[in-house]
Amino acid sequence: FLLTCTRSRFVRFSFSTRNHQRLPFPFLTMRALLALALLLLASRVHCQSDHYVAAIVEHAPISVPGLVTQSEAVAVKMQNLDVYEQHLKNASAAGAQIIVFPEDGLFGDDKCTRDEILPYLERVPNNRLPQQRLFNPCNEQNSAMFKDTPALVRLSCLALSYNTVVVADVGDVQQCSLSNDPFCPRDGRYQYNTLVALDSDGTLLAKYHKTHLFYEPQYNTPRHPVPVTFTASFGVRFGMVVCFDLMYPLPPVDLVLEEGVTDIVYSTWWINTPPSFSATQYQQAWSRTLGANLLAAGNGNAWLYSGSGIFSRGRVLAEVYNIYYTPHDALRVAKVPILSRASAAKEPSNGVAVRVGGRSGGESTPLDAPLVTEPRDWWAQHHSVGATGGAQFQIHCPMPEAATVAADELHDRPQHANANALPFAVSWPLALEEARELGTFKPNADGSVSADSHTHGVLTLSAPFQMHAGREVSASATALHLTCWAQLNASSTQPYIKNDTQSEWYVVFAFAGQYDNETAFYREHFCAAFRCFNQSTCLYDLIFANTIFSGFELTANMPLGHMVFALTSTNNAALIPDDLIATGVQRSGPSSALHYVRSDRDGGASPFGYILLNAALLARDMRNR
Repeated sequence: FLLTCTRSRFVRFSFSTRNHQRLPFPFLTMRALLALALLLLASRVHCQSDHYVAAIVEHAPISVPGLVTQSEAVAVKMQNLDVYEQHLKNASAAGAQIIVFPEDGLFGDDKCTRDEILPYLERVPNNRLPQQRLFNPCNEQNSAMFKDTPALVRLSCLALSYNTVVVADVGDVQQCSLSNDPFCPRDGRYQYNTLVALDSDGTLLAKYHKTHLFYEPQYNTPRHPVPVTFTASFGVRFGMVVCFDLMYPLPPVDLVLEEGVTDIVYSTWWINTPPSFSATQYQQAWSRTLGANLLAAGNGNAWLYSGSGIFSRGRVLAEVYNIYYTPHDALRVAKVPILSRASAAKEPSNGVAVRVGGRSGGESTPLDAPLVTEPRDWWAQHHSVGATGGAQFQIHCPMPEAATVAADELHDRPQHANANALPFAVSWPLALEEARELGTFKPNADGSVSADSHTHGVLTLSAPFQMHAGREVSASATALHLTCWAQLNASSTQPYIKNDTQSEWYVVFAFAGQYDNETAFYREHFCAAFRCFNQSTCLYDLIFANTIFSGFELTANMPLGHMVFALTSTNNAALIPDDLIATGVQRSGPSSALHYVRSDRDGGASPFGYILLNAALLARDMRNR
C-alpha cells in the first residue's frame, strides 16, 4: 500500500499485490479497505508539512492613461491577466500553493481621478459578514452578481484551473446614497484599492480595502478599517496588507501581535529612495522585526518602483530588485517555513528561482562588478522611460494642491544649484512655508536650509568621509534628540577600487520629524550610513557601491514606544543575508533605547567581507495608527 501527500490537501493512493500488479478498486479486499481507512485517518498527521510553497510576481503592468471606455478597460485587464496566467502556470509547475501579484497590477497607477479609475473597477461582494456565504466567481460567472466582474471571474478560474491560491490587487466599487449614508461621496460610490484572495477551488476567501492611501485621490479610505485574514486550503492563515499600510501598525502589526498571524500577503507599488531606503530593505526589516513570513509582490517598471521577495523572520528566501531603467517581470518561488508564535527558530532558505521574460533584477551582482561612475538620475528616468503599453511613469498621483510645486523643482537633487555651497554637519529645519525652491537645499539667512516639503523636521548629515583601503572611521550626526553613531571599517584589500582617488565617499544621516507634513502621514526617526556619489553629493538616488568592509556598526538612541527596523543592502541594492547581520538593543534609559545594527559574520569572529551600500535604523511611533 502506497500513500503519498500531494502539494494540496488531497491524498492519492494505489494498491499493489506482492508481485507488484496493480489492482483496480473493485477488487480491493475488506482487509485492504480497513488498512486504507486507518491510513487515511493517520494521514492528517503524516501529511502535515513543515513548510508551504509560495510564489510572488513582480509585474510591470500594461497601462493606458486617461479616460477609457469600460470595454477598453476590460481589454487592458485581460492583457495583464494573460501575463498573470503565464506566471501562474510556471509557479504551479514549480509546486506553488499560493501566488501573490502586485498592487495596481491589472491596470497601472496612472488613473488619478475617480472617473479615470471607474471603468477598471468591479463590484467585489462582501463575504465577511455573518449572513454572507462564500462565493465562487468562476462557478457563478453567469449569475447577476458576477456578470460585470470579468477580472474577478478570471482570477477565480485561474485559481481553480491551477489549483493554487491567488492573491491579487483589484479595484472595488460600491454604490451608495447620501439619502441614507451621510459619508457617501458626492458621485454616489465608494471606490477602494482592494486586495482579494481566491482559494485553490476558485472560492472568494476575503477582500481587504487598503487603509493608508498614498496620494490616491481616486480611492476612498475605509471608514472602519479592520485587519482581514483568510485561511488557505493548505491550512495556513494569512493577513492581507497593501503597500503604504506596511508603514503603520494597523493592519500589519495588529495582524501579527494581536491576531496571532504569522504569514502576510503583501501587494505593493513602492517608491524607492536608494541607497538609504528601498522596498526590499524594508520588507526584510519588517519580517525580521515582527518575526513573520512576508510574501511581497511589487512593481517591475524600473529601479524606482521595484522590490519584491519572500522573507521568513528576516531571512531572504527569494528577492527581486530590477536595477535597470526598463520594465521587466519576474517570478520567484520558495519553500516557506510554517511558523509558530512560540518558536523563535529561523528556517533555512530553500528558494527555487523561476524567471519569466525580461532581465532578472533579483540576482545579487557578483563582487567583481565593474566600478560604476554614473549616478541614476531620478527625474530623468521618471520622464524618459515609458511603461509597457505606452504609459509614462507616475509617482502614484499628484500631491494635494497646497503642497504642489513645479515638478522639475520638486525632484531636482541637491547636486544642482547650491549643493556645492552647502555646509555639511548642519541641522536643517525643514519648514513648508520656506520650501519654495524644493530640491536645491537653499541656505537661509539664519543658516538653516529649506528642503523637500515631503518632510517636516530636522535633518543632519555628518561631514562625508572617504573609505580608503584599511581605513576605520567613526562618525555621527544629531537631529533634535536623535543621535546616530557609525563605525565603518574598510577591508585592507579593495579589488574593485584601483587607487585612493577612486575610493568611495560615505556619510552618516539623521532625521527626526514628520513624513509629509502637508498630509501628516506619521512621525519617524531615521539613522543611516550610506555611500555618497561624491564628496559634495550625498542625497542622490544611488544603488551601486564597490567598497568592501571588514565590519560596520550603526547605533541610534531611539525613543521608547517606537518599533525599530534595521535595513541593510549591498551593491545593486541587493539584500545582505540575515545571518551576517545582528540587530538589537544595547541599553535603555528613561526616554530612549540604544538600538544597533552591525555586521556579524560567524558571531563577529570573521571579517564581514561584503560591499556595504547602506545600513539604516528606522523607528516608527506605533501610537500613530
